[in-house]
Amino acid sequence: MFRQPYAGRVVRLFDGRHKGEDIVRQLVPTMRQLPTDRFYRQLREPPGGLLAALRANGHACDWKPEVPLRLYAGDRDTDVPIGNARTCARTLAQRGARVRVLEVGPVDRFGPDRAAPAGIARWFGGGTAR
Repeated sequence: MFRQPYAGRVVRLFDGRHKGEDIVRQLVPTMRQLPTDRFYRQLREPPGGLLAALRANGHACDWKPEVPLRLYAGDRDTDVPIGNARTCARTLAQRGARVRVLEVGPVDRFGPDRAAPAGIARWFGGGTAR
């Protein structure tokens, strides 16, 4: 599944004791560089068992929050494309949720973590559900 030299590191890093920053620092700059070409093709067009597993575990947005929800995303995130946030927002909205996707600009995977807190604080402090 994973390219060398990362293949041997993945299991060790995802042992529940490493923080996200530590994991990222020891792997590749973008997720596209981590899987082998064959596995990447399978992720793009999953075959039988993999497709079934992805479908069984792909329900993170299949619920209705009782409060307004904001999803923050960067448009240069190579690990979690901004389209994922948009798709999630549509799914939540179809269930009656009030949800907005807020694009925080041309930032990478960890950009929203740095760019969103000020807006979140203003949103909570203002008591508005815009």
